[in-house]
Amino acid sequence: MEQAFAQHPDSLRSRCFRDRWPIVAALAVQGSVAAYLCFLKLIADAQLPPGQKYFSIFYHLLATVDWAGALLGFVFLVAAFLLPPQRWIDDLTAWLGRQARLVAVGVAVALMALSVVAQHAYPLTMDEYAPTFQSQVFARGRLTAQWPAEITPLLVAPQNVGWFFAVSKSTGQACSEYWPGHAILMTPFTFLGIPWALNPALSGCAVLLVAAVARRAFGERAAGWAVLFTLASPVFAAYGISFYAMTSHLTLNLLFAWLLLTPTVARVAGAGLVGGFALALHNPFPHLVFALPWLGWLAVRPDRWTRLPLIGLCYAAVFLPIEVGWRRVEESVRGNGPVAVAPAANDAATTAASQATADAPPSPPAAPAGAASIVGAMAGYFSALQLPSFDDLWQGRMLSLLRLVAWDAPGLLVIAFWGFWTNRRSTAARLFGLSGLSTFFGYALISASGGHGWGYRYFFSAWSCLPILASGLAADRTNAEPDGASVTDVLRAAGLAAVLSLAICLPVRLWQIHAVIVDHVSQMPPQPADMEIVQGDVVSFVDPKKGHFRNDLIRNHPFFEHGPYVLVSTGFENDKLVIAKLAEAVGMQARMTAADDRGSTWVVQPAPPQEPTP
Repeated sequence: MEQAFAQHPDSLRSRCFRDRWPIVAALAVQGSVAAYLCFLKLIADAQLPPGQKYFSIFYHLLATVDWAGALLGFVFLVAAFLLPPQRWIDDLTAWLGRQARLVAVGVAVALMALSVVAQHAYPLTMDEYAPTFQSQVFARGRLTAQWPAEITPLLVAPQNVGWFFAVSKSTGQACSEYWPGHAILMTPFTFLGIPWALNPALSGCAVLLVAAVARRAFGERAAGWAVLFTLASPVFAAYGISFYAMTSHLTLNLLFAWLLLTPTVARVAGAGLVGGFALALHNPFPHLVFALPWLGWLAVRPDRWTRLPLIGLCYAAVFLPIEVGWRRVEESVRGNGPVAVAPAANDAATTAASQATADAPPSPPAAPAGAASIVGAMAGYFSALQLPSFDDLWQGRMLSLLRLVAWDAPGLLVIAFWGFWTNRRSTAARLFGLSGLSTFFGYALISASGGHGWGYRYFFSAWSCLPILASGLAADRTNAEPDGASVTDVLRAAGLAAVLSLAICLPVRLWQIHAVIVDHVSQMPPQPADMEIVQGDVVSFVDPKKGHFRNDLIRNHPFFEHGPYVLVSTGFENDKLVIAKLAEAVGMQARMTAADDRGSTWVVQPAPPQEPTP
């Protein structure tokens, strides 16, 4: 044995390092990310008093939540590196590829259940709530919500007007500031009372499309690997149970790419129609940066004279009517167009409302109509882009990369890069690689962090590039490279880490999502202890200037027909006047049930009958 080792002194080192260098590289990246995020967590524990949070939600989640998945991913990669190759992973991925439809249905059903259990069927952020609100309006066959005009400023936080909602203080009309595509997709689900089911259903479609794209790009074996890497990434389930429009972007971008991989006339037209609607999902940028490489590829093909005009016309046929129509809806709301106004509540409510909006940002000026409106809108979109300084570029991309790695399947970014490199002569690999890069660096032109959300939210519209490129390692070719590196062993190691992530890391992430939502909702004023037997409507007053994104808690039914009612607090004494007059206007009386630093809670109920005087 000693003689054999003497003849091959580097055999063990060769097997562990040179033959499996992608796993070593993945270990290095995952370990570095985990170490840095754990360091941030220690700093946060030392700096933040109990219950306090960083002002930036992006940085707060980076410093306090993301470390867990990154550390678990590193542990899984270590285990996969040390254990011998697991051949059963090949059977698992083969089954996932063959049964992609069954897997997609199972994913949709499971995520629907988790959307209720972990997400609480609750649109956590205004980015999620605004399209949900608009879908409630669409489900009633209307374009705008209608609130009592006199108390409209109390029904939405001033910080959210002009950003998430367009609101008319004189007519009570309101609508989402986002493009309406995602709300349109949600409308049938909202009509059925299950708006939380949209993203799980889209996630099931995304699984099918990931398998189909990988199969078309790299062959049959790649389909199952793409599905495994997708399911093993907690970020996929996190957005699948949310209300974010990013799942719509991911799914439509996948459909767009699947159609263009075989650019016949019919498929190019279909891609244009899909792309036109994707531009209007909630804003055009996510699809635009994903689609740019594909459109550039069409522009350099020999058949560009037929394909490029066709896809452009199909884009315009879908996007322009939505853009022009929705812009008119928003302008009519901002311009205080005529609508039926509910009866006045009273002078006290009006006075309080004016105080609530004293610090609100001014409403944007009405845009010109017609073609000038479209030109002005496009100029406005591009005016939001600006070249970052080197420090901003470096810091922003590095922090975004940290969150991206922390929420993916262990080592996925490195495996995707290697998959791209081994298939770099493939058109599909080049296009998906460029789409990922254009999305990641395109958002450097916008002076905003990654915002709320799980992982790096702005990248999720193009996130499918990673599992698809990683699956390229399983493309139909010889398993051994000339230098002796075993692609199969590397895939088995990455696959084992992915299975461990699916079994262990995903439940941890779901628990974290649940905990974040519970913590956020706990900022609401205490609800009545006898909530189940309360005879009347519960009204809460919340001060949006206090707490952590407490303004997101102020949300009301689009037609003010039923509770829960959550109003902007303008001080306890003003709140007492408002609730008393509101109760008097409907022939009831108000009873306070709780009040603390979070706000106050009232029950509006019928007045007790008075005994007749003798």
